[in-house]
Amino acid sequence: MATIIEQLKKIFNIKNSIKDTINGFGGTCDNNFTKYNEYLIKFYIEGGLPNGNYIEKLEIPSYVTNISRYRFMMSKFKEVVVPNSIQYINDGAFCYNSNLKKVTLNEGVMTIGNEVFAQCTNLEEINFPDSLRFLNNRCFDNCQKLKSITLPSNLEGFGQSCFNQCRSLTEVTFPKKLKGTGNYTFGWCSGLTTVTIPKTVERIGNSTFTNCTSLKKVIFVEGEKEQNSFFPPFMMRGGMIEGGVFEECKSLTDITIPDDFEYLGRRVFLKCVNLTGVTLSNKFIDIGEEAFEMCTKLTGVTIPDSVKNIGGFCFYGCTSLTGLTIPSGVTEINSRMFVNCTSFTTLNLTKNIKTIHDGLFIGCTQPIRINYNGTRNEWLNIKREQTDIPSGSKLVCTDGEYTLDRTLTPS
Repeated sequence: MATIIEQLKKIFNIKNSIKDTINGFGGTCDNNFTKYNEYLIKFYIEGGLPNGNYIEKLEIPSYVTNISRYRFMMSKFKEVVVPNSIQYINDGAFCYNSNLKKVTLNEGVMTIGNEVFAQCTNLEEINFPDSLRFLNNRCFDNCQKLKSITLPSNLEGFGQSCFNQCRSLTEVTFPKKLKGTGNYTFGWCSGLTTVTIPKTVERIGNSTFTNCTSLKKVIFVEGEKEQNSFFPPFMMRGGMIEGGVFEECKSLTDITIPDDFEYLGRRVFLKCVNLTGVTLSNKFIDIGEEAFEMCTKLTGVTIPDSVKNIGGFCFYGCTSLTGLTIPSGVTEINSRMFVNCTSFTTLNLTKNIKTIHDGLFIGCTQPIRINYNGTRNEWLNIKREQTDIPSGSKLVCTDGEYTLDRTLTPS
């Protein structure tokens, strides 16, 4: 094995050729982070001398333009400073460093790769320069002590699980250039209480805030949305709130979703057990399956006339829901929509309904009044599947009131 002096001579001899990467220190830094590697890194990066202790601060010199993948994985640094010469931090560069507490990113860093600071469980402080454009998958996954972040004004996108399990985060404000979030971006951030979302956001990815059990306020910023210069407004598709976005956000009590969004995904509010009110804009088109399942305090939802589809199981287990008006654009009542809605008593339907699917009222215990703005004969033309409607339920048509059997046939 070459001596330390020989290694140092080699480093100095090829210094110019390795300015583009910190990649000459042997294998990735493991838990034991050998004194040999420590000596070389300290000498080369800090110009210091070995003292037998771990290096506490890694200050990367400005002539370095790249940090290779997993370069300092499981290292022992307490502080890292990344210079403005580095635009992209490669995957896993500092992951699994349980000592790391502070990171300084200088202006010039544009992208943070996958898992760069993942599992840095004691990281408390990081700054994001305005040059930063993208945060990739699991960048800060399980950084449990990260208490606050100020997202830069030029940030355009998040990867999946970017801040997943950052349990100490309390507030997040999305910057105005952000177009959307990745799946699980802030999942299981159990300390998160407030989120502010600007008009520019067009997609809130699957499970973005799932299990944020302290989340109370979701603020959608008012104002004019910037128009896309390539497409006229009538060609622009509305935004999407994808599946499970607010699943098990148990502190959320009410929410108003603006007209920037048209689609509500599957299980969006699943088990939001303290949700009492939801206001949807008059541009909504589609409400996904199980969207409000097990929202046990939800008493009512005003569904706008723009809605064309309401998914099956949508209000499953909403034990406080007393009634619902289905808008005229909906032609099918999907399966098991009101299962176990034990307080449910009133359903208002238009004569545009063509099909009523099975199991609609399973577990409902109160007699149900269905108000239908057509005649009995028009009702009989609806395709009706068998359901367990409670005894004593009535159909009120424009030409009379009738008792309903299990096939929703009026007597």
